[in-house]
Amino acid sequence: HNMTMKGVYGEPRRLVTDTIKRVHHTISNRIQPTQPVHFILMNTAGAAHPGGMDDDRTRFERTVMGCIRTLLPPHRDNEGAIEYLWNDVGLNDPYMEWVAVRPDALIDTDEVSSYDTFEKPKTGLFEGHESSRSNVAHFMSNLVSDKNTWEAWKFKMPYLCDSK
Repeated sequence: HNMTMKGVYGEPRRLVTDTIKRVHHTISNRIQPTQPVHFILMNTAGAAHPGGMDDDRTRFERTVMGCIRTLLPPHRDNEGAIEYLWNDVGLNDPYMEWVAVRPDALIDTDEVSSYDTFEKPKTGLFEGHESSRSNVAHFMSNLVSDKNTWEAWKFKMPYLCDSK
């Protein structure tokens, strides 16, 4: 989604979710590879794990997220995308394996620095940690190039933040 009025509120409203569905459908019904395709989604720490594996949010955080979900269609799309991976692609798809990377507050930096990955967000909604785009890109490239990294995170939704 582009950060313009048309990009946020215009069509297509479910750009990411619909794209994942199309990619999954093509892989599963047309290509049917002998080895699963590795699919990486860059999502957001604001999208909760649909399997309920994140810590419970406070009532205030749930209220704020409800407002964000209602007022910002791209956030609803982010949630729909990881829900599709979790519920529809699942953990046993013979043609597609996935990782949904959930960085926190994105910042721009020129260099890769030390960063941490966790099974779930480590802070509340308003206490986030910075995640440099360089570090997110580095982690995602490691998912592609390092088999051990892929195996450690496949079918998971790692939270990524810069080390303090």
